Amino acid sequence: MKLIKKQTGYTILETLIVLTVTGVLFTTTALLIQGQVEKTRYQDSMRQIQQTVQQAIKDTENGYFPGATGNDTAGTVLAGKRIYFCTDAPDPNDDENSRQPCTAGKSMIRVENIYADSGGSLDTDVELSNGKETYITYPGSINYKYHHKSNGTYPRESTGFAVMFKNFSTTDYGSQTTSLYEAYIDDNNITTRSEDEWTKDRTPLYWNQGKRICFDGYKKGSLIIGRNGSTNVEMNLDDPECIH
Repeated sequence: MKLIKKQTGYTILETLIVLTVTGVLFTTTALLIQGQVEKTRYQDSMRQIQQTVQQAIKDTENGYFPGATGNDTAGTVLAGKRIYFCTDAPDPNDDENSRQPCTAGKSMIRVENIYADSGGSLDTDVELSNGKETYITYPGSINYKYHHKSNGTYPRESTGFAVMFKNFSTTDYGSQTTSLYEAYIDDNNITTRSEDEWTKDRTPLYWNQGKRICFDGYKKGSLIIGRNGSTNVEMNLDDPECIH
């Protein structure tokens, strides 16, 4: 009579099956974790951009201009701030709202103080001078892609806007409420130029729907600035208008 020895371990085939299943589970789990990390980083980056822009508006509303050295001489009365969304677009556009202001800091957000002549009033077309600027690198893996214009196009050049004192005059410091303006973006940062208020007929889209700035990252997100004439900055983490 032959004795049959009972097998107590795994066969090579069973071991390979276990290792394969374990490997698949590990890879799947790693991909899920990586996807969640990228999603969280994208959300945090979009919030940082939103907060940066909103804070620049609030600083103007509160009269807070760190680093400003203006006085009452011509061209040095604080008027507000310009905020540019910079890109690496190679050539400036002829359109004054889509020109390249960011030759010293591409792929960044540029925030600068702006000044008006001490004899002017910002409820008229006054010429403005550039002031101290700050460059902020786009956080995480976020990149500015384009902005939505009122004619339905999506220019990929740099864009921006201004938040300025409305009906401001050096002889009447009690009327310094703020409003948003379409910034004149100069490609060499030295030419002074007037800003245009969003309520003017040539930019009706900005008054009703806000200025839409599209970004590329984990999703196609956007900021909408100044909807319905407000000074609010709204954030969309997944904007179908930014798929162009």
